Amino acid sequence: MSDILQDTITRLSVLRDKLQAKADQIRSVNGYKNDGDVIEVIDAWYLVKNRVEALSSLQTSIEIARENLEKGIPDPDIEQRVKDRLQRDLDQVAGTIKGSKRAENAGNKVLKEYDEKYPNDRSRKPDAAKQDTPAEKQPDQPEKPAKPEKQPHQQADSEAKKQDAQPNEDQKSTDSFNSAKGQETIDELLSTIQKAVDSFQEAIPAIQQDAYNEIVRLVKELDLKNGRLSATVKNVKAIGQLRADLEKVIISDPYVKKVEEFADAFAAVAKLQNKYFSTVAAEFTPPKVLEVVKTQAIEATIDGLTAAGLHASVMSGVQDILRTNITTGGDFPQLMSQMRDYIVGTPGMGGAMVRYTQQITTDALNQFSAQYNQVVTDDLGLEWFQYVGSLIKTSRPLCKALIQKKYVHKSEFEAVIEGDFPEFKEQGGKIDKRTNLPQGMIPGTNKYNFPIYRGGYNCGHQLIAVATSAVPPMVRTKITI
Repeated sequence: MSDILQDTITRLSVLRDKLQAKADQIRSVNGYKNDGDVIEVIDAWYLVKNRVEALSSLQTSIEIARENLEKGIPDPDIEQRVKDRLQRDLDQVAGTIKGSKRAENAGNKVLKEYDEKYPNDRSRKPDAAKQDTPAEKQPDQPEKPAKPEKQPHQQADSEAKKQDAQPNEDQKSTDSFNSAKGQETIDELLSTIQKAVDSFQEAIPAIQQDAYNEIVRLVKELDLKNGRLSATVKNVKAIGQLRADLEKVIISDPYVKKVEEFADAFAAVAKLQNKYFSTVAAEFTPPKVLEVVKTQAIEATIDGLTAAGLHASVMSGVQDILRTNITTGGDFPQLMSQMRDYIVGTPGMGGAMVRYTQQITTDALNQFSAQYNQVVTDDLGLEWFQYVGSLIKTSRPLCKALIQKKYVHKSEFEAVIEGDFPEFKEQGGKIDKRTNLPQGMIPGTNKYNFPIYRGGYNCGHQLIAVATSAVPPMVRTKITI
């Protein structure tokens, strides 16, 4: 089952990257003019991306449970709970893969349509083809008389004036760069993202407790025999009823309001991104497609934080615990202990809802910010990046290494995802044998999507594009392109 899970993750990751590349290709051909085409491809990209994340989360949970069992757990009760959790996750794999197949079919369908509409040999902008073709002489227009040849000193003066008056593309992007203002905006961006996540998370422990209290009320009504649950019709029906009752408690008006408040943070992030890039490029104008990216990100996040996402990642776990105990004649006190550990959490681990919503909110805003950054970066032709954000106790060695390195050129992305740079080795970084990536990185991360996925799930760092002039000369000279 684990092999099937990994194969599905790998296949969907490849499809996700193809959809990303196709969206970039459409933008390069149309110069962002045909937003309708980009919208459909981005829709499919989000659908596939969300399935990859769901599968990867399930895979991680399975592997953690297996590792704990292999190490040996001294407490028999905890060992049994780990085994039960492992079985629930394995039972979920088949259903999750089935749902992922629908996303895969939809993604392949969109890709096929747009492969035909935008074939690979049209990857250049329309104007580029004109530049490659010699201009035909117009018969109605007389040839202009040749200008007298300039003397050497006149030629040199002319070339110097041309260079002063017409900076190259990189200079056009960076002449207006204000390092102090740019850094100030980056700090504000990181702070805005963290505050939005923290504000949302403040409400979750109380909601978890309410959910647990509701579960206690419901299970007290179950049929027992000698202190153990019975496999009666009444008890089996209670499994289905549990979902509806929990939804009422969890997805309450205050919770929905919190979700809406969190969704407002996407507009704040977009505004700060625009403010930052205004310090990098003169007369910066956000590409129209960014509004589409923002809308899709908000919709995907709301979906993940409400009924659909919570059922798949939180409520189904509660149902599985109840189902297992009913069908096996579980001990009632043990059932309540399992429910408390899963819903409310333990001293060393937060409850299911805290863990799930923490990842969703952190990844949603950070990945949106990163994707926004990538679209603008491609549009402006920027090549240098700065890895920014605070280090915490759980920061991965990769993130510590990139913070230490600070500046990264796009030509180094491949070396980064291979862990092939000095700072990574200094931080004791290791490569995950399953993914061939630095530990913690999202399966399927490559040099093209690294700016979006960065250090992996729950990564609060950003890879911000910077003007070449902001990079110290000693750093720039190390790069040969």
